[in-house]
Amino acid sequence: MGQGRAGVGRAPRLTRTGKGGVLQFRPPCATRVPYNVAIVELEEGPRLITNIVNPQAGLAADRPVQLVIEQEHGVALARFRVV
Repeated sequence: MGQGRAGVGRAPRLTRTGKGGVLQFRPPCATRVPYNVAIVELEEGPRLITNIVNPQAGLAADRPVQLVIEQEHGVALARFRVV
C-alpha cells in the first residue's frame, strides 16, 4: 500500500438552478399516455434525456422548463415542467 493517487477523492458539490430549455421532444407513446421523451439543456450546459410532466402546456423547442423530482417505484427521477 502506498499513498493515494492524485486527483482521487470526492468531487466538489455543484449547485444548479434546475432551469433549462427543451431541445427536442417526441410525441406521446401509445402504451403510456401521456408520455413523452425530451432532451433538456440546462442553463449550465449539460443535457438530459427526460420527460415533461405537463405536455398540455405546449411542447416546443426553446420552451423554458423547471426541474421536478418525482418518485417512481422508489426511485427519484429528474423530470421537468413547462413554465
